[in-house]
Amino acid sequence: MHKLPCLLAVLAPCVAMAAPTAWTPVPLLRQIAETAVLQGRPGSTVSAHIDANVRLAACGTTPQATVQGNGRTPSVRVTCTGPQPWTLYVPVEVQQMQAVLVLTQPVAAGQAITAQMVQLQPRNITSLAGGYFTDAGVAIGGLATRALGAGTVLSMTNVRAAPVIRRGQTVTLQYRSNALTVKAAGRALADAAPGQVLRVENLSSHRIVSGVVGPDGRVVIGAV
Repeated sequence: MHKLPCLLAVLAPCVAMAAPTAWTPVPLLRQIAETAVLQGRPGSTVSAHIDANVRLAACGTTPQATVQGNGRTPSVRVTCTGPQPWTLYVPVEVQQMQAVLVLTQPVAAGQAITAQMVQLQPRNITSLAGGYFTDAGVAIGGLATRALGAGTVLSMTNVRAAPVIRRGQTVTLQYRSNALTVKAAGRALADAAPGQVLRVENLSSHRIVSGVVGPDGRVVIGAV
């Protein structure tokens, strides 16, 4: 009656029990990926996206991370070179907040931007592919290139400088060649803002020349 328990007691030590598999903790994987991204973007807020059910064998050494790509969601390649090697690609969302110039009211195409229309507001600049302004003085006085709604982030793509020269206006041509500077009168053949190239008719020679419009309205031809 008592032989069976004794027999089991003798056999039990001969049965090999499988050791539980050790996994790399998912929080550790997130930390490695986020730290790698933050090294190149100090001051940003990052969030690594990894499924909580991911099961990767314990590495034995610290996994290595390599950031791949830029922009709002770079990928981080996390690699283990231990006894059971593995590689995991982790998407990381980046947010870098900065105060940028935003419209507080709608404007029509061609309408001038005034100080009452704009405000500095925090935005995630990693998502602003078209650029942005951080100084209101840069945009005030500029013209909207198209109809813009309230909340629009202003940039060089939707605001252009207002013309300082109008078509038909008499302008000063300034010819430069090394140390020599010659001035002449000309007639503008189009509207133009500072920094733009403008075609002008020289009123003395009646030749058509092209030059760069300066902030003061002069048209500079030749070396600047």
